[in-house]
Amino acid sequence: MHIPVDFAPLSTDHVPAGDLLAIERAHLNALTDILDHELLEPLYQPIVKLADGSIFGYEGLIRGPADSLLHLPQNLFETADRHGRLAELEWMCCRKVVEQFAQLGLPERLFVNISPRTVAEDTHDGHEMLRTVRSFGNGRNRIVIELTEHRPAQERASFHRAVTVLRALGFGIALDDLGEGFSSLRLWSDINPEFVKVDMHFVQGIHRNPFKFQFLKSLQQIAENCGSMLVAEGIEAPEDLRVLRDLGVAYGQGFLIARPSSRPPTAVGDEVRRTLDVAEIAVYPSIQTRPGRAITVERLLIPVTPMRSESTSGRLTR
Repeated sequence: MHIPVDFAPLSTDHVPAGDLLAIERAHLNALTDILDHELLEPLYQPIVKLADGSIFGYEGLIRGPADSLLHLPQNLFETADRHGRLAELEWMCCRKVVEQFAQLGLPERLFVNISPRTVAEDTHDGHEMLRTVRSFGNGRNRIVIELTEHRPAQERASFHRAVTVLRALGFGIALDDLGEGFSSLRLWSDINPEFVKVDMHFVQGIHRNPFKFQFLKSLQQIAENCGSMLVAEGIEAPEDLRVLRDLGVAYGQGFLIARPSSRPPTAVGDEVRRTLDVAEIAVYPSIQTRPGRAITVERLLIPVTPMRSESTSGRLTR
């Protein structure tokens, strides 16, 4: 889940040690108040199909009360984790996001963030998740669960158990923040998610950064060959949007398309529409090779095994 710059948490690096305990106590009191009274605000950010500009779905996000120490999501979830109430908070957020989305009556998919550990620790094999989506009736196949591994390899068992539980219940799976966290490429190969969300670091400035361009191009090729679809996060510039479109990236989200809102738009704005409708192919950046490392014609050659004239096309014809 992308936390925008204007939602960045405050630093306590220079706070006197004697005040840290009081600050932590205030954070715990704020968390208790939020959980006791369910003081959470769901927001939604559109996910757009880059081929035609239609809205494919929405990512559900959460904010604490505007006047709270825990308004910012990072502060909210870190505080809950420190005090052993993360699972309680995550299930409450999930329920709030789903119920409000159902009330909005939006027909598209809903992407919901939840940690693998919380799903894996549900002792009733998805009982809490099923209760959470009751507002959707029989529409659970419209819900995609975004899972992020921000913990070391020893937590991987929780991740795989979460995927097993969610798939058995009929939910789609998205691997969140590819390029951040632990062993995300390995997880991609292990769980074969329907969607892979690419961290904004590799998206922003792609129109002028040849290394980001090559990275996304490679990921797109992997996605096409493995049956996954990429979602580019953090799109803020029209130039980046055009490059992503021309690379064949399936979906995108970001401030250029729309900021998170309690009442999200049902269609893209004029700027996004004009950008996606431009017929010209974006100019791709090229990598400047180091001396002695120039790309030669020989390196571009691809060896091809000769075929006999009587050979068949094998399984392609079956």
